[in-house]
Amino acid sequence: MKSGLEYQTVPGSESRIPIDPIAFRNALGAFITGVTIVTTCDTQGRLVGLTANSFNSVSLDPPMILWSLGLKSNNLHAFRNARWWAVHILSSEQVSVFFKAALPQVV
Repeated sequence: MKSGLEYQTVPGSESRIPIDPIAFRNALGAFITGVTIVTTCDTQGRLVGLTANSFNSVSLDPPMILWSLGLKSNNLHAFRNARWWAVHILSSEQVSVFFKAALPQVV
């Protein structure tokens, strides 16, 4: 018997967590337009993040999203070589987080 739950692999492990398809649909349905922050770690283990307004839902079954990164992005190498990445959907109260992620960081 199918439970109706999809599963997602937890970054850095073989563990899998359930994704409730109704909650997934409701979350993506509430995101009309806006900005997200996409994060990962580079090959040295440093956090890498960027703002992305190219975020879209693609499929509920299986649960899939899409975001785009330009070929000239300074973060392209980190995301191409990443084992995982995460999308953070921001609320209007999180404008300061957006501006911090939108500006290039000097290392």
